[in-house]
Amino acid sequence: MNMQRRLLFTRVFQLDANLINAKQKVKAVNQLETWRDNGVICLAASNAELMKAQASGGAAAHRTKLDSRTFTVDEASEAEEEHIYSKVEAILWSKAANDNHADDVAIVCEAIKWRAILVTDDGNSKPQPEGIYGNREKLRQEFGLQVLRPESAVQFIRSKISERDEFNARVAALTGKLAPGWTGQD
Repeated sequence: MNMQRRLLFTRVFQLDANLINAKQKVKAVNQLETWRDNGVICLAASNAELMKAQASGGAAAHRTKLDSRTFTVDEASEAEEEHIYSKVEAILWSKAANDNHADDVAIVCEAIKWRAILVTDDGNSKPQPEGIYGNREKLRQEFGLQVLRPESAVQFIRSKISERDEFNARVAALTGKLAPGWTGQD
């Protein structure tokens, strides 16, 4: 019986553009980035986000943060993209009214395509009752997309880390092998 690897058996976590965290102020995102750096999770950003940042130039801290990210790749056929894009647009906004709405649709489409868990702080507020988070249940029902707040993503990952570490401890007890040094450290 083999122990589980450090990298969790979960889907990729895709950060929404509003969570780039260039100034390191969001504790939950800092934790996600630490787990990424330690090889515990795969954390990516969308290609749509990269294209937008490259086109706009953006702040130096934001560009530096983007340079350290892994990005999804956008290779779907136009017909497939158009079909999914139209459905997502209808769920999120009825019709994308501005570039930010269109960016949200593109980010959601990439998360759907890569079957990622989308982590966002978008939507579900009085000024913005629609948006990504406000429509998470519709996105789950239509596409199977899981949308989480950063804090919920951290809780989810902590539960998976506990499961992995408990499994490795049982294997160690049964086989007499030492559990990996990172057990209980993540």
